Amino acid sequence: MKVVIFGASGILGQHLRLCVPEGITAVWMRRKADPLHRGLDLTDDIARSQFLTQEKPDVIVNLAGESNTDKVEREPEKYRPINVMLPRELAKWCDANAAHLIQVSTQAVFSGCGAPYSSNSIQDPINCYGLQKAVVEGELAASRQNWTIVRPTFVLGVRPLPFIGRENPVEGMLANNVQRQVGDRWFSVSFARDVAAELWMVACCMVRPVRETVHIGIPFQTSRYELASYLKRGVERVSHDDFPGIAPRPLDTTYAGEGTWRQIQDGLSRCKHDLDDRLALTVRGRARELALFFGLRADECFERLNSGFHPLHAAVTEDFRGCEADYSDGMLLAWYRQTESYIWELSAYHCDAGVPPPGWNYTGMCQGVAERLKAAGARTVLCLGDGIGDLTLSLIRAGFDATYHDLAGSRTAEFAQFRAWMYLGKRMPALMSQGWEPRFPARHYDAVVSLDFLEHVTDVPMWTRAIKHTLQTGGLFLAQNAFGIGSESDGGSMPMHLTRNDRFETDWTPLLAELGFAQEGLSNWWRAPSVPAAGVVALPRAAA
Repeated sequence: MKVVIFGASGILGQHLRLCVPEGITAVWMRRKADPLHRGLDLTDDIARSQFLTQEKPDVIVNLAGESNTDKVEREPEKYRPINVMLPRELAKWCDANAAHLIQVSTQAVFSGCGAPYSSNSIQDPINCYGLQKAVVEGELAASRQNWTIVRPTFVLGVRPLPFIGRENPVEGMLANNVQRQVGDRWFSVSFARDVAAELWMVACCMVRPVRETVHIGIPFQTSRYELASYLKRGVERVSHDDFPGIAPRPLDTTYAGEGTWRQIQDGLSRCKHDLDDRLALTVRGRARELALFFGLRADECFERLNSGFHPLHAAVTEDFRGCEADYSDGMLLAWYRQTESYIWELSAYHCDAGVPPPGWNYTGMCQGVAERLKAAGARTVLCLGDGIGDLTLSLIRAGFDATYHDLAGSRTAEFAQFRAWMYLGKRMPALMSQGWEPRFPARHYDAVVSLDFLEHVTDVPMWTRAIKHTLQTGGLFLAQNAFGIGSESDGGSMPMHLTRNDRFETDWTPLLAELGFAQEGLSNWWRAPSVPAAGVVALPRAAA
């Protein structure tokens, strides 16, 4: 079954992505295309018609529209095309093509004077946003056949994509230390992950509910002040009237039914955990990254990632051994470009806790690197062979001009840039290798950091000379290597650590000394020479 989700970049669309049922082909749409969404101006009648004719969806989930109540109040005519005319046209198309429209509406269709509200309560909106939604609902009920209206109420949740869509109220509550929250307007609440699950249930219903309105929310009365007070201290209770110039809000839109404050507390606790997962990159946080990138369910990704590092590492080894018996240089490049199992292994390897083993403090190590670079006054840093991008992202967040490096055209590098888009809202600066020959700009970086990379390359001395070539005079070089644990010396568990490089378990320090690097104490930090070392041939300047 094909389901098109319009307005898929908002919080509900983001959570819908994490729990797509089996057998569903989902098409994710927003106004402007990005790495996860196709772009379409839904108010362009011709473009929309062409898209629907081409895709022929069985179900349309319409999340599109302007839901900022104050914006709609100020300029109702500006938002009428997307809030009223679009669902009208979608309903016409669904009736003509035996498809089904799920129109997502709101509790704002009620006045707030008749709580608790059931799905068949009389609509009497008091602001322009609620009026536009009520007009749509009325038109569907009067003249259309293949529709379900779903009214989630005051949706709370943490966006898996923090730079996409509008900040959710619960995100603001968790982020701010001192808050003023309205305590004289009441409502029920729903949680994004629960709404997403119920929307999929409606979409997948084989005996299609026709002309039905569904309420989604915990039928228990609460306010913004009560929600924020549960999450943190220092919340000031204020009145809606303390914010002059904003649109009127219904006094009380609590849904009918039986609910408990405990249910709301559980949902708020899940939101806090979701934010912690995103900030600390726990197993669940990394599972969501994988789910979004690969188009998989978050629970399936968590189960696979949480199976442990060793099974995921074994899968990489098996994948690698299947590429070619002789491991030619060309086949090595081809494997690194196409492998996806390596992404899973690195995601587990970099988890600070939860994935058994190693569960070591990779985040702490990145922070330690940043502290050492900051103390040295470094600004420009090349993160050599950074895989899924954790080091580069950490250094960018710490204020460095950090450049990501890996193999051009690889799925791993694609995943790293996807993560940058998730967490930074943009791509990382990148210097990509087209093959095994390193080509770096001369005297460009204050520091080069290489974590578990050089054991994978086909010519360690050539790469080391290139590192010296790109460092500023006296620049810093951090080299954490894993030579000598390749396929022969480790029972075949790490064939990607090429056995031709095993000799550098002992030859690494002499190589650096020959090139003029000076070791800083008993550490992996090295200082590039102030002048070229005698007998060392400088590499030609290479393009980025």
